[in-house]
Amino acid sequence: MSSKEVDAMALSKKISIGPLTIREHLRNGTKSGSWQLDIPPHLSGTGKRKRTSFAAKRDAENAAKRLLRNADLRKTAFNDGAVPAGITFKEISELWVEFQKGRVDTGKKRQSSLETNAFQLRALLRFFGTSDAGTISEANVTEYQKARLEEGRRPRTINSELATFKQVLSWAKKRRMIRSVPEYEAIPSQAPRLDLPTIDEVAAILANIPDRRIAALVRTIAETGLRKGEVLALRWTDLDHQKKAILVRPHESFTPKTYHSHRDVFVSGQLLEELVGLPKLSDLVFPGRGGVKRTSIAKSLRNAVVAAGIFRDGEPMHLNLHMLRKAHATWQAMKGTDPSVLQVRLGHAPGSRVTQQVYVHATQAAQRQATIDIPSKGRLATNGNSGDLDATIPKDA
Repeated sequence: MSSKEVDAMALSKKISIGPLTIREHLRNGTKSGSWQLDIPPHLSGTGKRKRTSFAAKRDAENAAKRLLRNADLRKTAFNDGAVPAGITFKEISELWVEFQKGRVDTGKKRQSSLETNAFQLRALLRFFGTSDAGTISEANVTEYQKARLEEGRRPRTINSELATFKQVLSWAKKRRMIRSVPEYEAIPSQAPRLDLPTIDEVAAILANIPDRRIAALVRTIAETGLRKGEVLALRWTDLDHQKKAILVRPHESFTPKTYHSHRDVFVSGQLLEELVGLPKLSDLVFPGRGGVKRTSIAKSLRNAVVAAGIFRDGEPMHLNLHMLRKAHATWQAMKGTDPSVLQVRLGHAPGSRVTQQVYVHATQAAQRQATIDIPSKGRLATNGNSGDLDATIPKDA
């Protein structure tokens, strides 16, 4: 910085209004005639420092007073008796992550789940990191939601981030680090419409997968409803020939999602024979290149969908392995499988609402079969046989 700029900085007027600062704007060390309002992160609404320019000092002062007044109103409106805890959200998050690592080491939590939490915490810490964890309020959470929406994040993403936020603070409350956890409303989110494949469509897709092992992988998920991670971690020792079942068990590099995920999934003799007949390249049934754990077959699946001519609304149907799991659940429900049996097969807790609310979907074919066509009066007269419908049509219709 030149001496001219330093001198100009010294001459620049500075006005403090609470935590806000107003100063004359400098351009290349010279006063430009405008004024700047510096807004700290906790008042900016984005979790970041913000600077706004005004043509006159009075305009900047009025804006600062209005901002503080609105902040006080929000604090009053959403005051839930929060008491400073003397510990920041960042500090609590670090302790929580260390605790979760211990759960991973003892098989109580999956490593992938902790990695997801850590990724979500990056956005949360950017906004709440320096805040006293005991004073975070519903108003603060609402500001976070607004800021993330402005950044283009989807409601489901924001709701998921705040679910982790609530986990962290609930853990802290249980250990008496804070007195309460702020209540808040989730952002309304519409679940994406899923158009699942039929059994015949999956058969056509399988016929167009040239790689024998990948075809067997797709068939396994479609016929068993196993999770993607469970299938990709499947070992030869997990195939029980006597039971004709796939055993979902923890091992060195794999931990089932929940306690209820430890299960025996019974399969057809034909599928078991197909799996046993695959070349043994490693301990894994479906290894990737070099015998290591496979991560994706998205390209192969998309090519097979196109080759099989499976389209939706003029475009190749979007299909992934998780959709095949949902397709299996839907087929089972349409088949009349008892919900308790389906829950065990999918690895869900007994009585879980997730099975019906998330995994079972109404297919287009089933919806078409549910259409009802009530004959009109003219059609009844033409057909000459109205049956019991005569009694339901008013005589003066």
